[in-house]
Amino acid sequence: MHGQIGERALFRSVYKHIRKHDRIGEAETIGHDYSVGSLPGIEHEMITAAAYAVDPEHAWYMAMNHFAMSGGMCTGARISLVLPEETTEADVKQTMQVFNRLADSDDIQLLAVDSLALPRDEQPCCGVTAVGIRALSTLSDVSHAGPGDEIVQVGYAGALATQCIYGAYREELTKLFHTDFVTGALNKTAQLDVRPAVKRALSCGTGVYALKNIGFGGVFGALWQMAAAANCGVSVDWRAIPILQETVEAAEHFQINPYEMRGDGAFLIVAPDGEAAASHMREFGYAAAVVGRLTEGKDRMIEESKRHLTSVEEDALYTISGIRL
Repeated sequence: MHGQIGERALFRSVYKHIRKHDRIGEAETIGHDYSVGSLPGIEHEMITAAAYAVDPEHAWYMAMNHFAMSGGMCTGARISLVLPEETTEADVKQTMQVFNRLADSDDIQLLAVDSLALPRDEQPCCGVTAVGIRALSTLSDVSHAGPGDEIVQVGYAGALATQCIYGAYREELTKLFHTDFVTGALNKTAQLDVRPAVKRALSCGTGVYALKNIGFGGVFGALWQMAAAANCGVSVDWRAIPILQETVEAAEHFQINPYEMRGDGAFLIVAPDGEAAASHMREFGYAAAVVGRLTEGKDRMIEESKRHLTSVEEDALYTISGIRL
């Protein structure tokens, strides 16, 4: 098991056992990146979203991207450090300096830090739980979307995976491609923070139903999850998916599917008029395109190839040795 629990096991053994209470407006489940808590008579909902990664900066942006899908305002973050016993105090201090820098930059309060020591030689891990609020009915739930509604991708497929591959195998890939090509791959995928793009998406005025972060399982995984949450089928035009040539080349070299590897740095929009939403995002310099539409029934198909999308059980990035994320 690499990255996270497969979706079938996650649904059977985790999500099915989350019992809904009156105070919970929306528990996190497949197709949702965050949870919502609400109380009668209060005009705001509480939003939480979490993520884990080896790299503290990756963990921070993953959690903030998940939170951003709610359309809310993050005000605080709780940090969890899972560290092998040989970790030094200097290592811990360095990690906290990263979190403090990120929190100060985002004007977010660090609320608490938990830690757990693991046996020697275990891989360290950082967890971030983002906490905040949103006004009631800021976004509709994806379940309000239906057949005929369109799905827009904003950002490039496989962005985080591309960053990790070119970072870990820079020397090897420089032997295959020009140095400028490798440097370009790293520069083009350096921006993992989708929050500025989300603000633009929410201002487009085209009736956005919901947003979905592209993370584990890549864009194909996110499309399947969004269709599952909407209880619909989906038809995907894979040729329309924005993707960098640098990503295609890296995936071809390592013989993995670029549409099934970590896509943090990009997200999906569900809207009745996808082209209007995509055009709005392109006006502000973002890569954006209509990549699919929700359909009647439960068939989740990739056009032309006639291949079915499937639930997310693994991420192609983790089949490459030496990747730490």
